[in-house]
Amino acid sequence: MEKLKLFLFLLLSLIISNTADAQLKQAVLNIINADTTAEVGIDPVAVDSDKTAEMEKALEEARVNEMNLRLEMEVLRTQMHDLDSLEKDKQRQRIDSLRKITAKIPVVV
Repeated sequence: MEKLKLFLFLLLSLIISNTADAQLKQAVLNIINADTTAEVGIDPVAVDSDKTAEMEKALEEARVNEMNLRLEMEVLRTQMHDLDSLEKDKQRQRIDSLRKITAKIPVVV
């Protein structure tokens, strides 16, 4: 008899918990699906002007970056030219010194 009471009690608690669970699920779904946000109308002109301003800013940044890269390339080109000029001067000095040392023998470069 006691087993039957326990079985009925468990069966009743299972039924109650399932219905409570279903009600809880339904309440949560109602809250989630409810439209709690109000529609906000945004002026298309304001959105377009914001995007245009943002694009102009990005374009200006790209121009500045390009100018910086061009300036850096010019500095590197100048440095290479200076180094090349120094190498040519050193080479000329070596050739001239060889010509002085070997006066009668031609120096071929």
